[in-house]
Amino acid sequence: MWKWGLVILSAFALSGCANVQLKFSTVRSASTLTDLQYQQVLDNLAMYCRDPTALPWHVNLQNGAVQVADAGSLGTIAQTDLSHAFTWSPYFTGTRSIVTQWSTIPVTDDMALRLLRLAYQIAICYRAERDLDPDFAIDLAHTLKNQTATNADISLATDLFDSVVKQYNPGNERDLKKFLDTYVSAEDSILTANDKNFLVPIDNTKYTFKTALAREVGRQVDDVRDQYRDIPTGWFGWGKKRDVPRDACFVGHYGDCYTWVCPEHRSELAEFTLTVLNLASVVKQAQVIAAPSGVAFSPGSARVAR
Repeated sequence: MWKWGLVILSAFALSGCANVQLKFSTVRSASTLTDLQYQQVLDNLAMYCRDPTALPWHVNLQNGAVQVADAGSLGTIAQTDLSHAFTWSPYFTGTRSIVTQWSTIPVTDDMALRLLRLAYQIAICYRAERDLDPDFAIDLAHTLKNQTATNADISLATDLFDSVVKQYNPGNERDLKKFLDTYVSAEDSILTANDKNFLVPIDNTKYTFKTALAREVGRQVDDVRDQYRDIPTGWFGWGKKRDVPRDACFVGHYGDCYTWVCPEHRSELAEFTLTVLNLASVVKQAQVIAAPSGVAFSPGSARVAR
């Protein structure tokens, strides 16, 4: 009878410790996130120490999963001896499978890779200029503009046209001329994100106002520029494997080139890693954008000549 009690007790014990194992595996899996982020940053730095013009690689860690599954069976084995007496022996078998995983999304957008490339070049002091190339800044601005689900500037141009046309009778030749003069004058005073270079300050243009979308995208580009200005330098070492100090807390490599960070520079590594993560997510994944039904007229697509 005691055998049955031992088997049942073992079954309950294994089922109860599944929760403990799940908690342990979840914490252990989550704790690898920071190490993975640091590792790819240091490996990229090692690559740039060998070739400052290289193309960086980066993967965004998205969803994670931790699964603990227990399976067991309980039964008895019947045996007979020479006297044909039956004996019953209980048995219990159990298995446990543990699955931990991270889903990764590689960064393949050329704009995002250019942003990361500049960050690594600044970190290794390959580039003294901590700013975006003007043409690249314009391209980035238009990319950020296109990430908006609805183009507020087109809506503004349509609203402007509607508000002006209500004041006049287009069927009357005199009113039509007044309408054209009024609309074109109003349109010419507003700098929208549909203009080729809407990053320039108002003082340097003929415009009087900037639309909300143009101002918001300009702010995002300025945020990117500020991040480059704050990139720390001189906080990591690089060389051969034999050069890695004993007290190095994080080590990366690319081929025979190694990079390392000592304990006193942990904060710089953390800040630079946060910068890399932010730059890698500036350009969003392509999404399906639902457009409103119906025909929309946008006078901004075809300017009226005076």
